[in-house]
Amino acid sequence: MNLKEKAIALITESVNAQNQLYDEIVLPTLGEDDEIMTRAYKEYTKKLGGFDANAFKKCMHKIRTDVYEENPELFSLYADRFSHVSDYITYRNNYNKKVKKMSQEEESNEIREVNIKTLDMNRTKAHNGVIDLFNSLNEFADQNNIAKPYPNNGKPFNKGSIIDRAHVADVFKRQETLFETFELNLDKERTTESHYDKMRHMNLTELQEYYKTCLEPITKGQKTNNNENIL
Repeated sequence: MNLKEKAIALITESVNAQNQLYDEIVLPTLGEDDEIMTRAYKEYTKKLGGFDANAFKKCMHKIRTDVYEENPELFSLYADRFSHVSDYITYRNNYNKKVKKMSQEEESNEIREVNIKTLDMNRTKAHNGVIDLFNSLNEFADQNNIAKPYPNNGKPFNKGSIIDRAHVADVFKRQETLFETFELNLDKERTTESHYDKMRHMNLTELQEYYKTCLEPITKGQKTNNNENIL
């Protein structure tokens, strides 16, 4: 099974499970009082656990077809955003493993505290990237009249909120393999250079200029004539 087939299989499995929930909870209430239907729909959305597989499938299909064809630079930016998936998996697992190991070793509290702080900083940075990914896909859904793949009462996830951070981490953990597969797919399919890779080699002035002339326009759906970015 290649990457594309694996992505299709995983999202199909998630969608089928979600459709089954809908058939079991919502459909039987059709024709009932509004209050009964509303209560059933709330129960259904609660059981989704913060992830709408149907909405995610529609978003990813549009990104990998329309955006891929019409705006390769924007497609590459989504591929960059998905790169936070593997970063978060790596730094989260590394944090958990190393902290457990340090608790069993004889080190001074100061050394242990410094090491844990470094590990936590890397994990937090990657976690912030996943939150940005969730928010950007929700925003993309709004712009394209699609339900949000990560419903959050109509609000963006707040990096400063302990509740939001825990919620994103929980949703991510349950869909980890799915996200990781789509990350690999997008990276393989991109036809322009990674924006993140380019920016890592820029000074502050170049970075500000790149944001104004390239990143800011494409995040608004505009095309750029950035021929140097073609792979």
